[in-house]
Amino acid sequence: MIRLTTISGGSNKNRLLHSIPNATSRRNVSVFLSTDEGKTWPVKKSICPKGSAYSSLTVLPDGTIGCYYEEDGLVDGYEMRFVRFSLKWLTDGADEITGEDLQVGILDVPVGSQTQEGGYIYDIQGRRVAQPTAAGVYIMNGKKVLVK
Repeated sequence: MIRLTTISGGSNKNRLLHSIPNATSRRNVSVFLSTDEGKTWPVKKSICPKGSAYSSLTVLPDGTIGCYYEEDGLVDGYEMRFVRFSLKWLTDGADEITGEDLQVGILDVPVGSQTQEGGYIYDIQGRRVAQPTAAGVYIMNGKKVLVK
């Protein structure tokens, strides 16, 4: 799961993305979109309708979204695939990221030097933390921050 945009970061809405198989078995990896902090996931689109499994999402510097996933291979096991798509494609044209929505980038911040004013800090696994306690990537104010 990733946070694509936030109102507190200057966007017009909060957007969460999640990728999982949309079936009762390991197939049909799909991307879901929520604009209400995960209460509902009304937008969904299939990335790989056949046998597929573990997936990971990322936001690329131009605002497009990348999905890295396993796809059933012709030989034993899975093959790794990477696809790139836009929010406009995901929502069939109903939503898109504009220049002011782009919040992509990594900032260098020493440990303990920044707190998120009025919001929460998340580690790279999406868990809320009170304060970064170790080096790593954190989400602060809707932006990826590298803590050294």
